Amino acid sequence: MLNNSIQDIVKQVRSGKEGRDEVIKMLYLNEKLRSLASQYVLRNKGSKTDAEDLVTEGVISFITQCYRKEFSLSTDPVNYILAIIRNEWVRSKKKEKPTVELDQIDRSNKVNYHHPEYLMIDAERRNKFRSLIKRLDLKCFKVLEMWSRDIRMRQIAVSMNYKSEGMARKKKHECMQKLATLVQNNNL
Repeated sequence: MLNNSIQDIVKQVRSGKEGRDEVIKMLYLNEKLRSLASQYVLRNKGSKTDAEDLVTEGVISFITQCYRKEFSLSTDPVNYILAIIRNEWVRSKKKEKPTVELDQIDRSNKVNYHHPEYLMIDAERRNKFRSLIKRLDLKCFKVLEMWSRDIRMRQIAVSMNYKSEGMARKKKHECMQKLATLVQNNNL
C-alpha cells in the first residue's frame, strides 16, 4: 500500500490539483503496481507496452472514481487499480476477433453465385417454388402474397373479411405450414 491511509488518498485526490498530481505520481512510480500489472498482462499473451497502457488507464480510472461522491475505497489502491487492469484486459480481448491467415481458408466449397450453372439452378428452383405456391388455395395465396409485401395483419384481416387481426395471423400461419409441407414433399 502507499504511505497514506486508504481514505486519506481519496481525500488528497479531492483536495485539488497538487494533491491529485501527487497521488498520480505515487501510483505511476509504484513498483508493485507496475510489476503485478506486467506479470498479469505478459501471462495473458500481452506485451510490456500493453501493461504500461493499462497501468495508465487504471490510474486515470481510479482518479476519476475518487471524484464520485459515493466512492469510498476499502482496499489498497494498488489492488483496486489491478482489478481495473484485469477487467480492461479481459474486455479488450473479447473485442478482438481471431485472425486467420489467407492460406488457411478452405475455398473448396465456395459458391460462385454469378456462375451460369448456379444461376440456372437458382432459376429452376424459383420456378418450382412459384408452381408450388400456385397449388395453394386462393385465400392462402392472397394472404401470403399480402404478407410478403409487408401489409399489416390488420389490413389483411379487413381485405380478406376475417373477424380480427389474430384470425389473419392464424390463417397466415396455417398457410405457411401448408407451403412448408409442399416444399418438403417436393424436395425443394
